[in-house]
Amino acid sequence: MEPLLNLVETRDLKFAVWHWKGGDESKKILFVHATGFHARVWDQVAKLLPNFDCWAIDMRGHGLSSKPNPPYIWSEFGCDIISIAQNLNLQFDLGIGHSMGGHSLCSAASIEPIFKSLLLIDPIIVQKEIYGTLDLQDPHPVLRRRNDWKSVEEMFEVLQKKKPFHTWNKEVLMDYCFHGLLPRANEEEHKNGMLLACPPAVEGSIYNNSLSNEANPYSCISKINIPVRILHAPADPERKIEAMIPYNLGVAFPQGEDVMCPELTHFIPMEAPELVADHARSMLYSFSNRGF
Repeated sequence: MEPLLNLVETRDLKFAVWHWKGGDESKKILFVHATGFHARVWDQVAKLLPNFDCWAIDMRGHGLSSKPNPPYIWSEFGCDIISIAQNLNLQFDLGIGHSMGGHSLCSAASIEPIFKSLLLIDPIIVQKEIYGTLDLQDPHPVLRRRNDWKSVEEMFEVLQKKKPFHTWNKEVLMDYCFHGLLPRANEEEHKNGMLLACPPAVEGSIYNNSLSNEANPYSCISKINIPVRILHAPADPERKIEAMIPYNLGVAFPQGEDVMCPELTHFIPMEAPELVADHARSMLYSFSNRGF
């Protein structure tokens, strides 16, 4: 079940696109990760969907994809998805996006009809009136995130005891660590040899632009006339942006529905890959016969 790596050059960047070739290539899924993560956090979900053709993108600034200098503008993520899909000549029966990935799928789906249905997992889509009213200035606290590590094993041992990682499925956490570190390009004296695949400056820029007027997706949402299911986690007061996601977000979509996951946190795919796979199968069997 190791995925194949495709390198796609488009929009003046290079993107890593991972492909788990399934038994039924007619049913295709695209996974889009959250801010600070990478495509391989979906490994455990993809393994539970062996009969489907699964794809996942390292978004700009993440994983093995290009890392242009900030700022990172949210609308660019949706345009990246469209350009990558067109480059690979792909359309998808289902798009699955977590957090920023859910927002990015909405942006893409509103521009080009490359999806038959969407599964949005606690997407960063806050109340409409908030956009443009809160100024998230530098320096973002994420800039204090530890960036250099001795090894994947060290990262795993440290994170598994810390919030929010302590509730994650251990295999997902290992995937996050194993694919979330890259060798330091120029070894420096007294420095550890591995760095985060998503630099803190990139992650901070994405967060800082998350509530800008430019990131407001509501004009896009009204155009997405395909089935959309939204999985919600209870609000965590320590995670302020996620706490602004309305629990009735589904009503903003022409064919939207909301599903609460009261026992989980914002990190639903990391805590319950089986649940995500179950919802994916449900949507594929319900809606995949629709044409493009």
